[in-house]
Amino acid sequence: MCFFLVGCSTNNQCRPNIAWELRFKPEKGYKRPHDKLHKYPDKFISAECFNWDFSDLMYDSHKPENAKIGYYFTFKVNNSLSKNMTCLLRNGMLAELNSHDSYDVHSNFDDYDCYYIYNRTQAIEFINKCTDFLNDLCVKNGFEIPFGEHFSVVLRKLGNPSHLFSIHEIEQLMRNADDRVNNTLVIDENGYAHVTNDENSGLFFPVRHESWCAGNNYVGKYSTLETLEDDYLSSLEGILVWLQHGKATYRDYVSRDFSVDELIGMVRSFIE
Repeated sequence: MCFFLVGCSTNNQCRPNIAWELRFKPEKGYKRPHDKLHKYPDKFISAECFNWDFSDLMYDSHKPENAKIGYYFTFKVNNSLSKNMTCLLRNGMLAELNSHDSYDVHSNFDDYDCYYIYNRTQAIEFINKCTDFLNDLCVKNGFEIPFGEHFSVVLRKLGNPSHLFSIHEIEQLMRNADDRVNNTLVIDENGYAHVTNDENSGLFFPVRHESWCAGNNYVGKYSTLETLEDDYLSSLEGILVWLQHGKATYRDYVSRDFSVDELIGMVRSFIE
């Protein structure tokens, strides 16, 4: 498990202690960095987001005949009263879906003309471009860069895999991984396992695991691979969730509701 320390942001100045303020009296009209009023963009984003056009950032995306996965994009509007989900449409504009369909992974979002991308690399690039677009808008209008992520990606299952990863494939990936960096085990829509060093890219795979933190000897040529069997079992559990419910899953535990043989049998029933 990874632990991260959070300190003062480089964009914010920590307030000096009271002794400094009592000892040094600033000249009239002088404003210390922490006296500056911050303009947070929440209200600006909520008021203006449905007027923004993202069409110039979009790829000319057509659904391939053999597509196994589609990515569509949601936007977090700072409105605690709304239970609806805001999605990006093919015309480049944001629109709200009704509350019923917002939480139903089987809903036909094509009815809303949602914008889809069918390529993982393009989906990652697109959401990064959208985030940069939002940050630039806020700065140009005199606001700070928004805190947190406003854009999210949602994965939709469009087809079944033609392959099922084996424990030996995962073992080889773990053995070849570099323990000097963080590593994340993921399973793609075609049923293949991968190890990625980019935790954010894991969000674009149907199954992603808790990261192996650097230096803990979970992976690499000197590792005993003590988590291998659990990682294999939880990967089978995760891909079964994807196949049965079309829902991407994050794995940081093993439920052990079924044996390995039972899981393999259930997963193989979906394989083309």
